[in-house]
Amino acid sequence: MKETRKKNTKRNITRGKIIFIISIIFIVFVFARSIIEVQLLKHYGVCKKGIITDVRLTSPHSKPDLMYKFEYKGEIYKGHSSTDDENQIWDSICIVFLESYPSIQRPLSFFDYGETKCKYK
Repeated sequence: MKETRKKNTKRNITRGKIIFIISIIFIVFVFARSIIEVQLLKHYGVCKKGIITDVRLTSPHSKPDLMYKFEYKGEIYKGHSSTDDENQIWDSICIVFLESYPSIQRPLSFFDYGETKCKYK
């Protein structure tokens, strides 16, 4: 009976290690993807005017969450961003996106001045 318990404990430790490793790989993937997307947008991003469709306040101590949309090649793409800007619904906003994959996008206010090829703010 003692041998059976030892085997189960070894299996649980192995499963735990596997879950831990998979979790670490997932976290690294998410951070790496974000960094790569930002670098691609800085170098290859295209600017387009979008429209703010909603402003959400999640809590009194956080920045407002701007929901926006823009059209590219007949399709509408949506996104969101937290910002200190005092934009209102239906205000225009500049969006930086990749032409080859428009769902990779950020508002121009996400970047520091001069980091992108956009001419307007």
